[in-house]
Amino acid sequence: MTSLKGNLNSVDLANIFQMLAMNPSEGTLSIFDGAIKKSIYFGHDGVSVLTSGEAKHDSLGRVLLRHDRISPEQLQEALRRQRESGTMMLGQVFVELGFVTRQEVEEALQIQIEEEIYNLFIWKDAQFEFQEGPPPAEFREGDAFNKIAFNVNSLIMEAAQRVDEWEWIQSIVPTLTRLYRYSGRNVDLDDPIFQETYAGKVLNASDSQRTVQEIIEVSYVNTFEVCKIVSLLTEGGA
Repeated sequence: MTSLKGNLNSVDLANIFQMLAMNPSEGTLSIFDGAIKKSIYFGHDGVSVLTSGEAKHDSLGRVLLRHDRISPEQLQEALRRQRESGTMMLGQVFVELGFVTRQEVEEALQIQIEEEIYNLFIWKDAQFEFQEGPPPAEFREGDAFNKIAFNVNSLIMEAAQRVDEWEWIQSIVPTLTRLYRYSGRNVDLDDPIFQETYAGKVLNASDSQRTVQEIIEVSYVNTFEVCKIVSLLTEGGA
């Protein structure tokens, strides 16, 4: 059984992805950053994400809320029903309650897993290990195993673009605990910021009293998008 280990400081994650995607053997790539562990399974029919232990950056419920597929009240009802069942996956509960369709759940899972992978590309001092063979049994239990195929090259291109943007974003928003207040200067309606998909949600959640982290929580928009929009607003003088 083949094993590969290293540090992302010395090895490009994109190169690892491409190598494993072309590898005819199946296996699991685990990445460790302190107590956080994320694993990605490379199978014969595509790439899948395995998550265990740590909370996801973007839960399925948050993704559905962000895209206005459910209401906060519906999320709470679904979580209550899931706790009562003890075994049902959250997506299954949403469908059975009639809040969303199965296709909408699958689309939300795709977004959720993509975000999980994109976030890995901005990890700097992290260890990785690839273990050849089928995924560990514990990852197939409950909500931990969501299997969705990816176009690896497209994923790497998007991730690389985000890495470049993230360096610029962090020069303006270095921490999520910062609070940004309205400067009194309005951004023109034809400004490129309004082409950002979630600009409206982030603006509505920004009341000069919330930190960036609080804007993320209230808007249901992911960390990268919120920080990017706040950076654009700050750079524009607003």
